Amino acid sequence: MGYGGSRCLMLLTMHGVIAGGARRFPPIPFESWDITTLAAVGSPTEQIDIYQIQSLPNGIAVSADGTKVYIVGTGIGGTPRGGASVQQLNLSVPYDLTTADIGSPPDAIGSPPVYDTFDLSSYTGSTNAVTFSPDGSKMFCGGSVIYRFDLSVAWDITSAAPPAGSPNVFDNVVTTDWIQFSPDGTKMYLNERSNSLITYYELDVAWDVSTASLGSPEITFLTAGPQIFCTDMYLKPDGTTFWVTGNTQTDITQATMSTPYDLSTASFGSPLIESDSNVASIGSIFTMSSDGNHLYVKAGATLSHRIEHYTMS
Repeated sequence: MGYGGSRCLMLLTMHGVIAGGARRFPPIPFESWDITTLAAVGSPTEQIDIYQIQSLPNGIAVSADGTKVYIVGTGIGGTPRGGASVQQLNLSVPYDLTTADIGSPPDAIGSPPVYDTFDLSSYTGSTNAVTFSPDGSKMFCGGSVIYRFDLSVAWDITSAAPPAGSPNVFDNVVTTDWIQFSPDGTKMYLNERSNSLITYYELDVAWDVSTASLGSPEITFLTAGPQIFCTDMYLKPDGTTFWVTGNTQTDITQATMSTPYDLSTASFGSPLIESDSNVASIGSIFTMSSDGNHLYVKAGATLSHRIEHYTMS
């Protein structure tokens, strides 16, 4: 499951500020978290084709400063194509996908990759999800088992390793497609593949998934109305809102919680972002920046290796 776009147009207020004889215009802030204001970045839409590094992408994440985008999947094995692994794309301009150097030519098997990879094959043969703690010091990957890795250098997956001592894993789960946490690491949300449920867990020790247990009372949230088989979810850090998409739908649906983080108080409503409106082709996975200004989506099934970038303009 960033802090400002690089290629976005700066909106100016109608009233300038006189300073040093010149009229200066402070920027109007993004409409953070408002997916009704989505606008494509660039023309054509800013995008990147990731087939050469991950042919079966299952999840996306972005660092807090927008300089790194992460792709997790179980694509074709070999170099440089994925297998069970996480790829880290390093962006020279924050949030700008076109500044990620992923190598050329795309099919130069055996050529040195210019992106970073964390191999998960010794832990699992299949992984669907990747997410990070807010400070980038912990990474979580999961499918039928959820693994935690500690990063000695924040946001750098080449520094990732299992926690010292016993492995930090959670295996009491039906295969999940995504993982989301509260910012303090004491609450975890998962889906269960092949049904429409979001399930809430409590962690006795923050960020220690081995201490996770079903919330008390046990709470699940059925997404079957607007989203069959919820394939991805993003939780707003303040716990009041989340967004979901599904593998039989082509839209992103918003739900609100009247009590933060409490699924029992969640309800769906507008807005509903459809692939034939602001966003060209939503696939089954997406993520948002931690400030709510940027949205990244995997394009629909016919273009399933393309990641697109949008802003809440």
